[in-house]
Amino acid sequence: MHGVTHVVYSINKLPLVVLKLFSPYELLYKILPTYLDLKVFGSLCFASSLKNNRTKLEPRFRKCVFLGYKSGIKEYVLVSTDKRLSNSRIHIFFCQ
Repeated sequence: MHGVTHVVYSINKLPLVVLKLFSPYELLYKILPTYLDLKVFGSLCFASSLKNNRTKLEPRFRKCVFLGYKSGIKEYVLVSTDKRLSNSRIHIFFCQ
């Protein structure tokens, strides 16, 4: 499911021949889309763990895999190495 939403998000920002090289995002919002927020599906990333949820000796970041975007809000869907699905919107570092 997350793979499908990631593909739809990407397609909506790309220019299409059917739309005379306009993107659906551009036709809807009347501005050019930015490609800075596009990330590689399944890439390694590090998500910050909140300060109040960790002790002094626990790591600040946890290793995760990027699964896609949360619809409606600016959040990323991540799965950590211990197979927990989480949403994050702060302090994410991607490795390419």
